[in-house]
Formats: sequence, C-alpha cells, structure tokens
Amino acid sequence: MSAPKSVDFLTDPNALSLSKKIMIGVILALPILAVVIYGLTRGDQGVDGRVVDWAMYREFDPQSNQMPNSLKALDGQKIRSPGFMVPLEDNRAQVYHRLPIERKAEA
Repeated sequence: MSAPKSVDFLTDPNALSLSKKIMIGVILALPILAVVIYGLTRGDQGVDGRVVDWAMYREFDPQSNQMPNSLKALDGQKIRSPGFMVPLEDNRAQVYHRLPIERKAEA
C-alpha cells in the first residue's frame, strides 16, 4: 500500500478549485472587514460637543458652590462626558448618578 499523496495548497495552483479559493478569501476577509466597519461606525464619531473629563469636574467645589471659569465657559453648550448614567429611584423622585469610566494606560 502506498502512502497518501500530500498536497501543498500554498504552492500548487491546482490544489484548490476557484470556488474554494474564493470561499477561503471571504472567510479571511470577514474579520478585517468587521473591524473596519466597527471603526467607521463607532458611536463617538461625529458627535458634537467638547469632551469634559473628570479632572475638569473635580475643579468644582460643592461646599462653596464655586464653579471654575473653565466650567462656566461651557454653560449652555453641548458637551460629552465619559461614564454612564445609573438611575436610582425612590417613592418621591428619580435621580440619575453619573459614574465615571476612566481609561487607564495599558502597560
């Protein structure tokens, strides 16, 4: 009995049919296409408004109710702020707390 013939798919142009080559190309291209589409359609692109980070919010002094000029200048303007809103309800009112999501530098 002879050993089965091995086929090198990378160097033998006749090893795969055209339809199989197309299928492999599509399968390899789909993850790349998905990453490109995600990058182009992310939610934060095209959104108007200046980003106000948590460092700027920390300048506000709640005891004296003094607002720094950097925050006063943003009064009436659209802003974007990192974090997410968490609803807290009781019998009288619904309150939203904004929780920070600060990005850490990755090592």
